[in-house]
Amino acid sequence: MLNKFFDKFVFVNQLKFKDYNFSLINVPFVILPTDIIAGLCEAENEEFNKRLYYAVKNSVTKELSPRFKLDFGMEPERFLKFSETFFTASGFGFLKNIQLDFQTNRAIVSVSNSAVAQLLQGKVKKPCDHLLRGILAGTFSVAFKTNIECVETKCHAQHQSNCEFVCEPAASIDFSKQEVREQLDLKL
Repeated sequence: MLNKFFDKFVFVNQLKFKDYNFSLINVPFVILPTDIIAGLCEAENEEFNKRLYYAVKNSVTKELSPRFKLDFGMEPERFLKFSETFFTASGFGFLKNIQLDFQTNRAIVSVSNSAVAQLLQGKVKKPCDHLLRGILAGTFSVAFKTNIECVETKCHAQHQSNCEFVCEPAASIDFSKQEVREQLDLKL
């Protein structure tokens, strides 16, 4: 039907369409064309991009992640695996934790076949997936139980083989790098 991940929820009647709204285990969601997300990510306005990132991070941390954790009662590792699978199955590309360290609260996430990056290839001058950065920062903040920031260090839209995101506490981030200052507020 959809894909293996969502088909499981259809089978147990946890993926629903009621009153013109989709929900997965009582978490509402929408299906929308990638062009809309790409339009948001294409904006080369540093202030807008930061506001988008922090708004998404806040929403994932305070609303979405707690709902998934409550519904599943997951340990951090299982919660991260579920989140990785959920966002991959939702069309964000193939997400893979290539480094995960609970001691230092640091993760590196690789994303291949990003639909957003594919649409923006050659159209942006800087890493652009501020929406996914916010999702990852919020998800890892919940999993690590501390405030995590996320910087996109590689971007497929800039003709790199994949996108790569580094997630870690602000105190561990090197703010002397221009790409960091362009993606994060210094006043954390």
